[in-house]
Amino acid sequence: MQFLSFIGAITVFLIGVALAALEVTGWPLEITVIASVGVIGFIISGAIAYSAAKPIPFEFVGGYPSAWFDDIAEDKPMADALLEQLHHYEKMLQKNRASMDASARALKNAATAAGLTVGCCGASAVMISVFRTVASLATG
Repeated sequence: MQFLSFIGAITVFLIGVALAALEVTGWPLEITVIASVGVIGFIISGAIAYSAAKPIPFEFVGGYPSAWFDDIAEDKPMADALLEQLHHYEKMLQKNRASMDASARALKNAATAAGLTVGCCGASAVMISVFRTVASLATG
């Protein structure tokens, strides 16, 4: 959730930058474009981060005493009853592992999307700066 909050704060900041750049005379339009691309990238990253942070299906390993009633009524050997219970716990733990792995993948994907957004926006800003410098040197 902290990562999601961080992404949200950056997104709000970039929306402010984009809107301010539109209002201020003399600011290049490229600032608005780069900030807008950043907003889109961070919204995507935030959506992925939310999918990692939302509640997941989770099995609580354990059993109700009532689950043993049939085994006792059938006079099932203790070893057989315990083996069935162990299989049940194993399935629950495997489901938990799958849920946690899916959340971990989503969080990694969100971080990757945020990193790519920063990289793309940074590279765009550098390219625009270089092009403007070259253009001013060529004309001036």
